[in-house]
Amino acid sequence: AGMHYHAGLQDAFDAAPIIRWAEARLDDRPVGHMTTNAWSPRLSRNIGLGLISREVEHGGTLQITLGDETVDAEVCALPFL
Repeated sequence: AGMHYHAGLQDAFDAAPIIRWAEARLDDRPVGHMTTNAWSPRLSRNIGLGLISREVEHGGTLQITLGDETVDAEVCALPFL
């Protein structure tokens, strides 16, 4: 098995769609990347996909670097629904 897995990211960020992968950090350590994000009309929140280290469990909160700001995102299982 690889060192990373595909995870959902949701809730705490409010961002335009990213052009490049955005770094994901836990306790100031890099643990992966948010690879894409979008507004979900069905869920009424922003959602994203990430390639995240297996050490990060669902329900945890990561910090995502988006340009000059850092936002929080909750790690969740896929699919979102």
